[in-house]
Amino acid sequence: MAGKNDINSTEKLLNAIRGKQNKHSSHNQSINDYNKSIELNPQDATAYYNRGVAYYKLGNHNQAIKDYNMALELNPLDAQAYNNRGGAYYQLSNNDQSINDFNKAIELDPQYAEAYYNRGITYHKIGNRKQAFNDYKIAARLGYQKAQDFLREQGIDW
Repeated sequence: MAGKNDINSTEKLLNAIRGKQNKHSSHNQSINDYNKSIELNPQDATAYYNRGVAYYKLGNHNQAIKDYNMALELNPLDAQAYNNRGGAYYQLSNNDQSINDFNKAIELDPQYAEAYYNRGITYHKIGNRKQAFNDYKIAARLGYQKAQDFLREQGIDW
């Protein structure tokens, strides 16, 4: 006979699995909705961007990049699309393209703290710690909590 702790553990595991399935189901439903939106208006940059976000969350980084490309073709001044495409390139270990996209996001919006942080992560990954910490500090000064927490953990003032 299973003990109460075994039942609780099993329930927690099942709830986690259901949550993950619901999350995937939700992202897939979003993709279907954005497909319909794009079919109705193929010039809707936001629909491509949002579908890219859904693909990214599902781990389909190549498809996310394709959608971010379309969003940027339709709206080349979208700093968030550059930032997100940079994140997708990062996931594919295309560090040069990732940095280029974060640079463009920052060029378009010099106050975009998350783009500095993401570029810092990429620099850190390729071993450029000086540039990485410079970007973390800028992100922290701009109020980005993850950067502030990370630097605080490292004992570094910004």
